[in-house]
Amino acid sequence: MPILRFISLGFVKTLTKIFGLATMTFFGRLPSRDDDKVSLIGLLSLWWLGLIVSAIFPPVAEALIPFLPDDEALLRGVSIALVVAIPLLVGWLVTRMHNYDSDKSSLGREMLHAFMYCGVIGGLVVLLVVVVPVVKASYILRRFEMKNIAIMVKQGGYDDVLQQIRDAFERHGIETSVEDPHRIIRFIFCKLVWIEGRIFRRDMVEKMKIVRGEVQGNWFEVTLHAADISIIGQKDATTHAMAVLSEELDETYVYFSWDDDGQQLEDRILAAQRRVSDGEPVDDEQIAQMCDDLRRLALESEEWDAIRRQIYRVEVANQRLRAERALAEEPVG
Repeated sequence: MPILRFISLGFVKTLTKIFGLATMTFFGRLPSRDDDKVSLIGLLSLWWLGLIVSAIFPPVAEALIPFLPDDEALLRGVSIALVVAIPLLVGWLVTRMHNYDSDKSSLGREMLHAFMYCGVIGGLVVLLVVVVPVVKASYILRRFEMKNIAIMVKQGGYDDVLQQIRDAFERHGIETSVEDPHRIIRFIFCKLVWIEGRIFRRDMVEKMKIVRGEVQGNWFEVTLHAADISIIGQKDATTHAMAVLSEELDETYVYFSWDDDGQQLEDRILAAQRRVSDGEPVDDEQIAQMCDDLRRLALESEEWDAIRRQIYRVEVANQRLRAERALAEEPVG
C-alpha cells in the first residue's frame, strides 16, 4: 500500500529527530567524529527489531520495507535476510569508528557482538521514544528552558565533579540538594553507558545524580552523568546556573572533548597547567605546539572553544608567573 509506505517513511524521519533529541538532551553527546555512525546504528537496531516481527508476521514488513511487492513469502524472506545482514553491517560500522580500538577485537568478533548490540540498542531506543516523553511530560508542558554543558567525566572523578557543582553554587549563595533520577531513566542511562563502553572499549562512569536548587524563587535542576551536564528549569534560573557552572567547572576531573585525540591534548594542557601552578614556567614553543595540534583536530565548535580556553588560561598563568619572577629578580634600590 503506497500510502502506508509513505507514512512509514515520514515516521522514520520523525523518529530520527526524536531519537537524536532524547539522546542529546538526557544522555549526553556522542563522539564528534563518530556521532553519525552511532546514530545510524541506533536506527538500524530499531529497524532490526521491527524486522524480527515482520519475519514472523509478514504484513508488518509492508511498513518496514517499502517498494516490495505484496507477496507474503517474499516479504518474509527479505525480512529474514535483513535480520541477518543488519547486525553484520552494524559490526562493520563499529570497527570503522574513529575511536574504536582495533587492536582489541577482530571484525568477525564484532559482527557476532553486533547481534547483542542491535538487541540492546534497539530496545533502548524504544524506551527512549516511549518512556522519556512520558516521564518528562511536565517539563515539556511547562516549557522549561534546557541547557547543556558537554563534558566527559574522567574515570573515578564522578563524585569530585558532583561536589564541584555543589560547591560552585554554594559560593554563589545557592543552596542545593542531591537526588536520584527516576528509576526508569536511570535504567535506560546505565544500559546506554554499558553498551557505549562495550563498543568503544572504555570504562565509563555508570552514575547519575540530580542537583536541585533555586535562584530567587525560580527552581532548576542539574543532571550529571558520564557524558553531559544538563540544566533544566525556569529561564532565569537555568541561565544563571549555566553561567555559574561554565565559569566554575574545573577540568581536573572532566574532559570537554570525547574523541581520543582531544582528550590526549587536554591531558597535556592539564599537565602544563599543574606545572605553572607549581611555579615552573612552560616554554612558549610548548604552548604554540598545543595550539597547532588543536587546529588539526576535527572537533565541534563547542569542544574547540572549551579546549582553547584551557590553553588560554595556561598562557595567562604562565605570563603572570614570568612577570612575578622578573619582578622578584630586579635589584632593590
